[in-house]
Amino acid sequence: MPTNQAPALSRRPIARGRVALVALWLTQIALAAMFLFVGGLKLTGAPDLVALFDAIGLGSGPAT
Repeated sequence: MPTNQAPALSRRPIARGRVALVALWLTQIALAAMFLFVGGLKLTGAPDLVALFDAIGLGSGPAT
């Protein structure tokens, strides 16, 4: 007596190398975004960063 069940779909497991590659890309994107954000803050003269540069002795940049 045959049954009318569809065959189970066999899914290939995701390779560990692919997961590692995606994690590496996400990490690189996050670091690049942070780098650009902080760089933009430095260029706009955020008061916190101006105080930090004054504290470490760099003043307001190369113009001093």
